[in-house]
Amino acid sequence: MQVETSVFYRITEPEKTVYRIRDVDAAISTTVAGIVRSEIGTMELDQVQSNRAQLIDRISENLANTVDDWGSR
Repeated sequence: MQVETSVFYRITEPEKTVYRIRDVDAAISTTVAGIVRSEIGTMELDQVQSNRAQLIDRISENLANTVDDWGSR
């Protein structure tokens, strides 16, 4: 299975971004890839296709919890 993703984020607290993370673009990209793999790995192929909105919500929630420490949303 091949999955393509697009991620939009906003720096909300630049001081956290500057002091806590070196390359925010790469960190978010790597984090998204890991979360997507993890979430899709728990589902059957039919579930991935039919529950896309639920999958997006779960990925967004996991990502929000992770990047909050980096001053991003």
